Amino acid sequence: MKNYLLWTLVFFTYASNHCEHGKPQKTSLSHQDVQSNLSQDYQLLDGFGAIGAHHHISSEDFDKFFWKGVKESMNFYSLHRGSRSLVQNIVKEELFPHKDLKHDLKKPRLCKTNLQRAYDALHQFSGNWHGRWAGQMVNHLWLPVVLTDTLIEEKVRLVGFQSCYTGDGLGWNYIVQNKEETLMLGYVYHFDEAVLTAENPHYAYCNTDLQLTWVSNDNIYYEFTCDDPSRPNEKQYVITGAKYSVSKKELKPSAGFQAVYSSKREATPIFQNLALNPLKEAKRSLASMLFGTIKKFLSF
Repeated sequence: MKNYLLWTLVFFTYASNHCEHGKPQKTSLSHQDVQSNLSQDYQLLDGFGAIGAHHHISSEDFDKFFWKGVKESMNFYSLHRGSRSLVQNIVKEELFPHKDLKHDLKKPRLCKTNLQRAYDALHQFSGNWHGRWAGQMVNHLWLPVVLTDTLIEEKVRLVGFQSCYTGDGLGWNYIVQNKEETLMLGYVYHFDEAVLTAENPHYAYCNTDLQLTWVSNDNIYYEFTCDDPSRPNEKQYVITGAKYSVSKKELKPSAGFQAVYSSKREATPIFQNLALNPLKEAKRSLASMLFGTIKKFLSF
């Protein structure tokens, strides 16, 4: 209990030094300052999740994971950025209208991302979150967003980042300025004790209500925070999404899901699997079967 209270005090002191009234401070950090902030983040995440003892991650490993994540998430975005409209169709057609959601979804319009909007969108997730993912309890920590100004390559700058502990590993959100475009990228490392088992690059785009749609190699996550209607002064972190596969340049959704995390450990965790529009899928299968039958008939 003493260690937890000490960690909480350190966390809120750290947070107060990185934001004021929910707005980014006007700071310009050198590469050395990024390293200094990474060192602080490592100490906080190690104090919270014992990433050194459990996963054998040293501060040097932490730095290497960070910079690898920047590079690999940028590469992932470059390869998959064209699928944004297809992703939005899945969110619009499969998730928004779903009748079995424990937490309803709104339909705000998409908007262009700038540094302020990216900061505000990521900053809302800062803090400790408790919940359940499938059959496992989760205890996540997102640190405050740190602003920076670090040249990555020609005309590409790292302008912000956010470190996290995910229960089975660690990761980062990145804000990258690529010429005139502001990008929100992410990279997560998953471990089984000391063994690195998976790496997950992803990118996000934002809407007018600061709700994020994250896109990974095989999942879509629609995420936002909100007030807990049953618990005053507490927050919820809602994740609604779907697995998908790529078929003939189309994204085909399969299993859906929704998780609702809470800012308080005492809240009852929510996780549910979602059937994604079985009628629509049946129509697709029927159309495909009919097309095959007609094609076979015409070949005679």
